[in-house]
Amino acid sequence: MIGYLEGLVIRTGDDSLVVKVHGTGLGLEVVVPARARRSPGQPVELHTHTHIASDGAILAGFGSAQELDMYRHLLDVTGVGPRMAVRVLSSHPADRIVQALDDEDPRPFQAVSGIGRKLANRIILELRGKLVPEPGIRIGPSGADEALDALVGLGYTRVEAQLALEQIAAEDLDVTNRIAAALRILGTRVAP
Repeated sequence: MIGYLEGLVIRTGDDSLVVKVHGTGLGLEVVVPARARRSPGQPVELHTHTHIASDGAILAGFGSAQELDMYRHLLDVTGVGPRMAVRVLSSHPADRIVQALDDEDPRPFQAVSGIGRKLANRIILELRGKLVPEPGIRIGPSGADEALDALVGLGYTRVEAQLALEQIAAEDLDVTNRIAAALRILGTRVAP
C-alpha cells in the first residue's frame, strides 16, 4: 500500500493527477481534491490512501494528513465511495466538515454532487461522534464512558446512546441510575 508519495505532475484529469514518482519512473493516477491539484511539471507531495474494490484500485491523494484522515472517516459511511469522499473534500476543507458535523448542518454535504438529504443526514449521524467531542455528557469522564459503554454493550448505537444520555445530562445520577434513565428514554426498543 502506498501511504505517501512525492514527484512531478505529468498530466492532469478532471479529478486526478498522473505523478511521476522520483526514482521509480512509475506514473500513478491519483484522485485528488481541488486543493491538491498542481499543473504539469510542478512538484507534488501527497498523503495517500489505496482503495481496492471489485472494479479496480483507486489511489486518493491529499495535501495534508488531516484531509487523509477525514477521507478515511467518510469512507466508513454507508453509501459514500472513494470518488464521492474526494468530492466532499474538494468542496470543503476538513475543518469545515467537522464544523458542519458539530452543527448538524446537512447543507454543506448536500452541496456536493451526488449527495441528497438522506445521505447528508447519514454522514452526520455516522461521523458526528467520531470527529467531534461528545456533547452534553457532563457526568465526568469515567462515568460518561461507563454509561455510554454499557448502552453500546446492550446493542444500541453510539449515537443513540449519546442522544439518550444528553437528555439526562443535567440530572444528578450515579452511573447505574443514569443507565436506567437512558434506557427509559430509549424505550422498549429491542436492540439489534
